[in-house]
Amino acid sequence: MTLAALLLVATGCGDATADVGASSRDVVLVLEGSVDGVEAGEGPLELWLPLPATGPHQEVVSLEVTASIPGGRVVDPVYGNVVWRGRVDQAPAEPVTFRVSAEVRRHEVTGPSGALAAGEKERFLVANARVPVDGPLVDAVRADLPSDDGTPLARARTLFDFVLSHMEYKKVGSGWGTGSTAWACSARYGNCTDFHALFTSLARAEGLPTRFHIGYPLGPDAAAEVGGYHCWADVWIEGEGWLAIDASEAWKHPESRERWFGALPADRVEVSIGRDLELGQGGGPLNYFVAPYAEVGGRVVEGVSTTVRYGGASGR
Repeated sequence: MTLAALLLVATGCGDATADVGASSRDVVLVLEGSVDGVEAGEGPLELWLPLPATGPHQEVVSLEVTASIPGGRVVDPVYGNVVWRGRVDQAPAEPVTFRVSAEVRRHEVTGPSGALAAGEKERFLVANARVPVDGPLVDAVRADLPSDDGTPLARARTLFDFVLSHMEYKKVGSGWGTGSTAWACSARYGNCTDFHALFTSLARAEGLPTRFHIGYPLGPDAAAEVGGYHCWADVWIEGEGWLAIDASEAWKHPESRERWFGALPADRVEVSIGRDLELGQGGGPLNYFVAPYAEVGGRVVEGVSTTVRYGGASGR
């Protein structure tokens, strides 16, 4: 498929089933919760909150963070993610509370866009902890991949189709949901993180820089509580730009598979990019960053409770 044909299908021109919905969507996203299970006086207590940021496909119109400990916004030096980081020397007697309210306009993605920034090619070709780019596992899968015309776009499509044929979207038992290529290859099922781990491993092994995105899905209702996260990826197509793909949605909606290769509806709010994030925490790199994270005395706090909801944006 040529790039022109791809975009005709993905944006709904020439394919009546590929309606990707509204070109943009305005919402107020609210994330709030508390850090529980920490004894008064323990410390230091640190908290990291993922924040939506303005980028190629979304605008943050307003953003307010309130918390019961002092803190401020910082920028992840590797991926450019915007993070709120709070710290207190000793945990208070009451649980630490936090609230993020962001008015966001999310745009539909209709084709390749953007540029390859300095360092991105190298950064998005190397392995992550759970996403290898070489070795027996990846080599064995690549040996069985179908042939194509060898262009970056054709190779990306071959990998996309392979992931859909290899994987099943389901959440049963334990082990899924960590974004592990090894899990995807052996168990052959999982959620969006597992689908896109496998795609990323294969694409990077083929020399195609690939980025991981994660955030919160927006359902069809004007207002709702968000039950979980959602992730997707984009792959660099030389001479064209970053091409968005959502393999797990393509698997769930086979009747509109084409729309999820090269285009995305405005049904999500992104909060971070990348895997193995180093945000100054002591507990090791974050596998991915979509939920609030806390440490006390350098150890991970397990008792961080969070709710996420969205509603209509005001003044739009």
